[in-house]
Amino acid sequence: MTGSGLAPTGASKAGTVPADVVRKILPVDGTEALTVPPAALTLTAPVGATATLAPALTTAGVIVIVPPELGATSLTSELIPDLERQYRMDAKPSGRLLTGHSSGGWAVLWLQVNYPKLFGGAWPTSPDPSDFHDFLGIDLYAPAANVYRKSDGTPWPLAREKGEMLVSVEDFTRREVVIGEYGGQMASFEWAFSPRDGDGRPVQIFDRTTGAVAPAVIAYWKERYDVAEHLRRHWPELRRDLDGKIHLTVGAADTFYLDGAARRLEAMMKALGAKTDFRYVEGRGHFDLYVVGDDRWGLYKTIASEMYALARPGSKPP
Repeated sequence: MTGSGLAPTGASKAGTVPADVVRKILPVDGTEALTVPPAALTLTAPVGATATLAPALTTAGVIVIVPPELGATSLTSELIPDLERQYRMDAKPSGRLLTGHSSGGWAVLWLQVNYPKLFGGAWPTSPDPSDFHDFLGIDLYAPAANVYRKSDGTPWPLAREKGEMLVSVEDFTRREVVIGEYGGQMASFEWAFSPRDGDGRPVQIFDRTTGAVAPAVIAYWKERYDVAEHLRRHWPELRRDLDGKIHLTVGAADTFYLDGAARRLEAMMKALGAKTDFRYVEGRGHFDLYVVGDDRWGLYKTIASEMYALARPGSKPP
């Protein structure tokens, strides 16, 4: 999920989303609840190289926001080759490692699956839905799929805390409608995944009034951005370069139900005979996943250690 940074405003016709609830799932200042790093591309430099890179490159990695396809092409064919030409870097898969959280988690998962020869491994955490049979808990492929209401008429939840629904998809979406067409979490999926209409804006995946899913749009999403579907179709040719490279971590109580899609992806990969490394952290949600004991960056350090072991096999971590 992405944090829009929008302060809570307005009430919808369908219901009010209390400000305290909004703050729990959309930190206004970016620091209140979100304690995880953005998507990052870690490019390692050879042993003994002079540390001439900026700190963001030498320690935390190159911070990149990668929209699908267009951004990926720029990243893989322009940015990475240019960096590797200018600096003493490991220009090989084990020197190109990916990690990201939430929407950044989905981005690095998608990159690893679509460029398995280029990247040596991906460590997505709490990635956005990787299987659209479980999109925040909703099966977008179901006949007459609806993101507002289940078949029994009860609301689909968007977020939870300690097992209790914080806000429904419908109430949260109607708040976005009040804010405007360019802002909001649900709209962000469409800007990333949907085809464009005549004026260049994305076609909506569901009707904002009724919640009904548009079959033609979900078919478009399926062909391009359903990671599980891509693996299912292309595993025979992907296996050699991709097997064992996905290391996914998610809270077993993810705030946005993202553990559901992760479990589906893992089950599908196991059925294909793939090597899997999926970790479900009990009691953790979307915003506290990285906390280990008293260390709020504990998981991040674990991932960094695993990356270092891959990039520098047999070497002692710094």
